[in-house]
Amino acid sequence: MTGIQSAQTAWHAEDTAHVFINALVGFVQEGKAERALDAIRTLLAPNATVTATDIATCCRRVS
Repeated sequence: MTGIQSAQTAWHAEDTAHVFINALVGFVQEGKAERALDAIRTLLAPNATVTATDIATCCRRVS
């Protein structure tokens, strides 16, 4: 290999490593976000009363 080909190979290896690290970080963050949303769902009220044009309606939360 010439010096240029060697440098290109090194760059491709570095790019590949960046892609895999980025995918791993994204996977971990998605798991954390899912757990955070589950925690927020436990705080939400299961029922709500909606008033529009002086008519009160009771609604249930849909999961």
